[in-house]
Amino acid sequence: MQLSNVTIRVRLWLGFGLLMVLMLAMAASGIARLAQLNGQMKDVIHDKYPKTVVAGDIVDQLNLVARSVRNIVLLKKEAQIKSEYERISGADKAVREDLAQLDRLLTDADSRAALGKLISAQTAYMDRTAEWARDFRTLRS
Repeated sequence: MQLSNVTIRVRLWLGFGLLMVLMLAMAASGIARLAQLNGQMKDVIHDKYPKTVVAGDIVDQLNLVARSVRNIVLLKKEAQIKSEYERISGADKAVREDLAQLDRLLTDADSRAALGKLISAQTAYMDRTAEWARDFRTLRS
């Protein structure tokens, strides 16, 4: 059977049939990619984003400590200075809670190693801040 012997009607049906097969293939490919994208979005929403929120809160609390230290140096009234020391204590507690939450969320070894470094750096930072606070109190007295 040659193509020249086929009627126009059959040729049109073959052409539209081929188009339908191609459209179905494209639709199946699109659905498969959307399913893959959906899985990636679930990973971002349920795994990565909560970790980012906790890390952002840690940064916010450390910035609060830095501002409180600055305020302690600038303020004159003892009540305001005491309030800043309390803010530092509260921020330290919040950072420790956030680090504990991050410890529960992290699963891979590289992230846990980075968290260990972060915890040791944060502990050293807060120890130095407390040491500075003691020295500053005695200097001010």
